[in-house]
Amino acid sequence: MAAWSEPGLWLLLLPFGGAIVSPLLGLASRRLRNGFVGLAALGTLALGLLALLRLDGGRLALVSLPQYHIIFRLDPLSALMATLISLLGAAAAFFSFRYMEHYPRLNQYYALLMLFLGAMIGAVLAGELFTMFVLWELMTLAAFFLVIFDERPESMAAGIKYLVMSEAGALAMLAGMILIQQLAGITDILELKRTRALADPWLASMLWLFLLGLGVKAGMAPLHTWLPDAHPAAPSPISALLSGVMIKVGLFWMLRIFFEMLPPILTWQLVLGLLGAGTILVGGLVALVQTDIKRLIAYSSVSQVGYIILGLGLATSLGTAGALYHLVNHALFKGLLFLGAGAIIYRCGTRNLEELGGLARRMPLTFACFLIAALSLAGVPPLGGFYSKWMIYQALVESKLAIAPLLLGAALAGTALTLAYILKVVFAAFFGEETAASRDAREVGPTMAIPLGLLAALCIHLGVYPAWPIRHLIEPAVGWFRLVGVWNAPLATGLLLLGLAVGLLVYLFPRAIKLRPVPLFLGGESMAGEDTRVRGTEIYGSLMSLTALAKLYHQQSLGKLDIYNITRGIRGGLTKALRWAHSGLLPNYVAWVAVGLIVLLFLILGGGPR
Repeated sequence: MAAWSEPGLWLLLLPFGGAIVSPLLGLASRRLRNGFVGLAALGTLALGLLALLRLDGGRLALVSLPQYHIIFRLDPLSALMATLISLLGAAAAFFSFRYMEHYPRLNQYYALLMLFLGAMIGAVLAGELFTMFVLWELMTLAAFFLVIFDERPESMAAGIKYLVMSEAGALAMLAGMILIQQLAGITDILELKRTRALADPWLASMLWLFLLGLGVKAGMAPLHTWLPDAHPAAPSPISALLSGVMIKVGLFWMLRIFFEMLPPILTWQLVLGLLGAGTILVGGLVALVQTDIKRLIAYSSVSQVGYIILGLGLATSLGTAGALYHLVNHALFKGLLFLGAGAIIYRCGTRNLEELGGLARRMPLTFACFLIAALSLAGVPPLGGFYSKWMIYQALVESKLAIAPLLLGAALAGTALTLAYILKVVFAAFFGEETAASRDAREVGPTMAIPLGLLAALCIHLGVYPAWPIRHLIEPAVGWFRLVGVWNAPLATGLLLLGLAVGLLVYLFPRAIKLRPVPLFLGGESMAGEDTRVRGTEIYGSLMSLTALAKLYHQQSLGKLDIYNITRGIRGGLTKALRWAHSGLLPNYVAWVAVGLIVLLFLILGGGPR
């Protein structure tokens, strides 16, 4: 049974159709292919918006074939996520037209891009666990081929690491699904939610398997280590999708399972709260010392994921609403940051912050959009990131968890770290003296600039006018919640703009006064003739020598804190430990078989424990 008249079903099917048709058109004409991909991306976005508006807070079955474990449904939460994916997908598609023009095999690229979008949309529309798993795996494979698309050694290593960790998490989730099927007898999300089957202690204890799988995909520490490798290795439009929406699919299913289907359980609240707080701090501390612009932004994604997990861990409507609103905000400003970084790389040819500078004059639109995203990331009012973090802070203040003050302290420390590392990027890339790489840079063209401007406008709108999205998008998804205190976003915006205008006047007024130049000095000692410039990448360099952090940074730089490397080391150790048994001599193998048979016979004939 399929609801062919519903836009939600075509929202699911259109990207898959685009993945098939676009490479065929590319054989005839590059422009025809690009035009089709652009129309398909815009059509997917339009269908997402139409489905979201027509849903009106209800629930709709799109495909229902339970006998084949195929169920797709549209509800307020999945509709919001699908629309968010289609929005970032359209932005990435249009950005790709110019950014990817010098890459080979573009027919494959656009086919994979549309397949990736379709798999993500399918994964959030899935109404049954095994249906979700199939789309989850398709999403993983499409992302893998996009990460390794340029086939550089760096990309291949990052892609393999991502695939191995993702598949390990997927196998854990599959084991959890099979256990739920065996013990509860159902895998329909709606039925699991209605019967509260996961409240059974046995099933609740098995949710560790889901936490492992979802945590890998979401970039939750300590399972995050694939993320800062894969995001920089992928082309920048794909980095925007990986960080903007793919990791949100993992967070979406965390919300589905740990908030919708699982009643508040103190153990799980503590686990998610502590994991969220740890993720905030780990991502922020490591981001501070990065010099690769995409790697730094990738680590900031890890940190921001921590806020979302922390809000979910509170298991309250306000905490979950704040987490979901931060998920939406993070998708927008993180997609914008990666696209902005892509614009810089496209014009300057480098990702190294030490080789950048002075781009605010050369690329003013990119600078303005990047700054808006950076301030939203840091939680500066009146942008969207401030409002969603404020909701999470309120939920922490109201929480009855004994460790809530500790979690609140970690969240506030994370905000300070965020402001520190993102201003490092802004200062290093856009201010200071021009470099050889940035001297000839110029603003990007319309197909790259329009996605930047659109996402920047949405970052502003979600902060200045948060009431509409919260009332019409967040509340239908998580239920009603209560906000404490008063925050008039339009009034606050007006006052902030007034303050900026006064500051600008104060800055400009003295320009009419004749200034007297004097030699540069420090503490009374002349510094004339010396190089006193401080680059953005040097600001936090001293952190790596602090006693409390030096060992952490050193071990992290060597990869010794990477769970992927730790697992490989354990595997190698086991291989060496067992190598003595694999001598290659037939008599030894026959002896091992004989010993095994004797042990089995001993157990079968009753010699074992009764």
